[in-house]
Amino acid sequence: MTRLGQGLFLLVLVVRSALGAEPEHLGVTAGVSRDSYMISSTFTGTEIVVFGGIEAAQGGVLASREGIDVAVVVFGPEQHVTVRRKERVAGLWINRTAERFERMLAYYYAAATADIATLAPPDVLASRGVGLDGMLKPVRAAAEPFRDAIVRRKQADLLYVEKPGGVTFLSSSVFRATIPLPAQVPVGDYTIKVFAFKNGQLAGGTSVPFAIDKEGIERWTYELATKRAWAYAALSVLGALLAGWVAYIAFRERH
Repeated sequence: MTRLGQGLFLLVLVVRSALGAEPEHLGVTAGVSRDSYMISSTFTGTEIVVFGGIEAAQGGVLASREGIDVAVVVFGPEQHVTVRRKERVAGLWINRTAERFERMLAYYYAAATADIATLAPPDVLASRGVGLDGMLKPVRAAAEPFRDAIVRRKQADLLYVEKPGGVTFLSSSVFRATIPLPAQVPVGDYTIKVFAFKNGQLAGGTSVPFAIDKEGIERWTYELATKRAWAYAALSVLGALLAGWVAYIAFRERH
């Protein structure tokens, strides 16, 4: 080896020593029990079962599961949310201040084989949206109470859930997670992201899409309200007028 080669080799050793060992790469595969769900007026909620496996680099057999954790995160469709704060003015409660949040997730679920905060450093979790703290984007101080109100409401409706221990290993490499979809789950496109961590470092991941949609008269009404708002408004007014007219006729005949 030439002196130049020896120098480069020593330089690589010094850099690796300064930066630490490179993270081990793991292969991750995952699938869901169904890739689409239809909901109607009788929908009371359901569950999605996620199965997956962990492989060593290059598809080899995993020698040991020691130090390996898995997180399963579900990202729902985005929505715009406006939160208003009521204040008492002259004896009346009125809306005084408001905050609008763009691209808030309508549904979010995060489960892991361990406490989510212990999987990796906070910046790594935040970069992948793992855990509520990692998913929520920073906002200015004045807007934090409004955003926190959204989070509390969605947690109460089971639309924002964080579940340590919600992912279990069935063998040394196969894992399983059950994701609840409450009755009020919004329609739209969803993405399940699975992350593998090894000794506190992100080692691999994959994603699986699925969709939730309405069926029957609910689907027709939803599409009319979202895609043809003017027609939906007109039909609503006509329906109200018709109901009022029928009530008037019935009342007049009885008296």
